Amino acid sequence: MTNVVCRSCIAEEYLQDALDFEIEDECSFCSSEANVVAFDELVETCETALLASFQYVHQPMSVIHFNRQPVGEHLYDVLTRILGAQMT
Repeated sequence: MTNVVCRSCIAEEYLQDALDFEIEDECSFCSSEANVVAFDELVETCETALLASFQYVHQPMSVIHFNRQPVGEHLYDVLTRILGAQMT
């Protein structure tokens, strides 16, 4: 069974606008009956947005050896913010 997600379960406006919510079905995440998009399509759109907007940064040796503040934002934190994900 393919997971699907509704517009309400996506926090980021860019993703809401970029995806076509054309199929009516039960959302795999909130169980509401709504227009949804395949989760795989959401993942592909996130990947495209991330590759266009962010770059990988090598951390300086001071971060690795002396526990200094890392450069940039961790990918996990970016995904949590744009998807509005909650820890479960």
